[in-house]
Amino acid sequence: MMDRYNQFSDPFESLFFLGLASENVRISLGTNDRLDSLVMTINDLSLAEAMELLDQLRDPQQRFIYLVERARKRMPLPDAYRLDVNRVEGCQVRTWWIGEIRSHACWFGLDSDAVTLKALGGFLCEQATSLSLQEQQQFQADMLEKWGVLRQLADNRRATILRLASKIRDFASNSGLSRDHG
Repeated sequence: MMDRYNQFSDPFESLFFLGLASENVRISLGTNDRLDSLVMTINDLSLAEAMELLDQLRDPQQRFIYLVERARKRMPLPDAYRLDVNRVEGCQVRTWWIGEIRSHACWFGLDSDAVTLKALGGFLCEQATSLSLQEQQQFQADMLEKWGVLRQLADNRRATILRLASKIRDFASNSGLSRDHG
């Protein structure tokens, strides 16, 4: 399915394909014999599809832009969670992180006034929520490292993302859940 992303050699073309110009973008592929046209919405990609796409994009900046656009479509945390007690310590901008037990599993959410933290931190939370308890207890920001997107951040924002991975591990380890539920 994701092979269609590899057809673009020009970085702008692949970014345009991702729908970064607008929420819904119709791409006319002209004489392309594999596809005549395609409509894509960023929100249509599941987490697994998004991770596959990020693996296939060649440029860390493209990956970063995709994560920012995905974050802009993500619902913000409700005001009830945007409290000082949920603020990420050591972060210069307002960033709220929440870990909860929902349906016998760990759930994580994040919101921030900084779109970069909302993008990368929110994706980490989305990824961690999809994992088993055992995987959450060993969670790292290794995918963001592999994709080169952490290098796009200032040192203090990179440190915040790494702190979030630690908070996810700590919450999962101290959740009181058994591995049977994960």
